[in-house]
Amino acid sequence: MVDFPIVGPYRDLLMALELIIIFIVLQNSLYFFQKYRNNKKNEVPSFVEFDWGIIFLTYAITSIAYIFSAFFYVIRVHFLFIGYISVATGGLIFSYSVESTKTVNTKYFFTLFTTCVIILLITIFVVAESLLQTFAYLAMGPAFTLLFFYFFKVSKKLWTGYKLHSIGLFLGVTLWFVGYMGTSDVAVGLFGGLYIRVIGDLGIICGMLLIGIFLNYIPSLSEIGWQQKIKYILILTHSGICVYNENFREKRELREIILAGALSGIKLYMEETLKSFPKLKTISKENEVFLLEEGKYIIGVLVVEQELEILKYFLKKIVYEFEEFFQDILKNWNGDTNIFKPTKNIVNNILSIEKYI
Repeated sequence: MVDFPIVGPYRDLLMALELIIIFIVLQNSLYFFQKYRNNKKNEVPSFVEFDWGIIFLTYAITSIAYIFSAFFYVIRVHFLFIGYISVATGGLIFSYSVESTKTVNTKYFFTLFTTCVIILLITIFVVAESLLQTFAYLAMGPAFTLLFFYFFKVSKKLWTGYKLHSIGLFLGVTLWFVGYMGTSDVAVGLFGGLYIRVIGDLGIICGMLLIGIFLNYIPSLSEIGWQQKIKYILILTHSGICVYNENFREKRELREIILAGALSGIKLYMEETLKSFPKLKTISKENEVFLLEEGKYIIGVLVVEQELEILKYFLKKIVYEFEEFFQDILKNWNGDTNIFKPTKNIVNNILSIEKYI
């Protein structure tokens, strides 16, 4: 059993560790709010970053409330209630966001569940506050289930281009979860000492650092819907001859008039822009963005609705594998485009829409 407020040799160490946690969580929150602000400035329709900013902010508020409840002479249950309501509110916003956008297709189960949890927390606090902590522990299971399910979906969709980052992100969430459970009164009582809370705090710190680091290096979470952003792909020789094209919207080859217009735009771009700006790889025109990747023999062009880093990665991979596969042919090409028909298999292996849904 744990006596509160915490005193003794572990007090200063635990306070220091939990203040570090608050600092890291607030940094993560500010990062996501800044990312959301930048997306909004660039007219990118994404609220996921804002939702994560809220999650980390409410978790920071919860952590502050927990510090007061554990280390100071206060009415502990009142600060626990503030902490529970704060994190549950963040969970409600997050649940509604991921379920309304069908990132997790659970038909608003978690949104309704979290709403019920908030109502019951308030009711129990008013009627039988002694049961508040027990109820909060019971509610953690479904809440963390949603969190793990969400990160599993995110990691699965980013797996092709960001394997290491996905593993790091999932490991961070796991350490956060295990650490959070290790700081609970139940864990301290079960393992017989505050040393388990120290280990739990260290787990939370490591988890939060991993989450912050790896989320910084993967594409914006708004890029999860990249499948719907692709319109069509062109592969051109440096002289402007189209050796392959595919329409991802209608699953047929591009109409000649569209292809001619695209080629004309690319040629103009190559002539007027590449000489002055050889590293420029993007053209924006009305509601379309042309992503370009130049290889030794060809130029890959991916026409999309929005410029996304993950799509640039896929295009670069297509150009590389195309030149690897047709290397001998490209050196002495006689102008026959039929020889490049296997390109469809290369594109499908890398950019298969069905594979990532």
